[in-house]
Amino acid sequence: MFLIFVTWLFLAAVVGVFASQRRNRSGFGWFVLALLISPVLAFLLAAALRSKEQRTEPGYDWRVPAHAQPRPPTDKEYWEGEAERAKAASV
Repeated sequence: MFLIFVTWLFLAAVVGVFASQRRNRSGFGWFVLALLISPVLAFLLAAALRSKEQRTEPGYDWRVPAHAQPRPPTDKEYWEGEAERAKAASV
């Protein structure tokens, strides 16, 4: 029984380290989650998530809700802006 408990704690710690190092997430939070549900299930969940670094783009702030983030220009807006810049550069 003791060996199962120690193994569970060790695997939960591995999940916490994995989430912290590879996914840039809260290692302690994932450790606690792994303790509560299962280290294997928590590892699968952490592995399925993208890294926070992969979600970032220029001008993206993770603390601001997605609907309030600045959106990239549409193709029409982009080309209209290019036409205005070309026109201004030629004058």
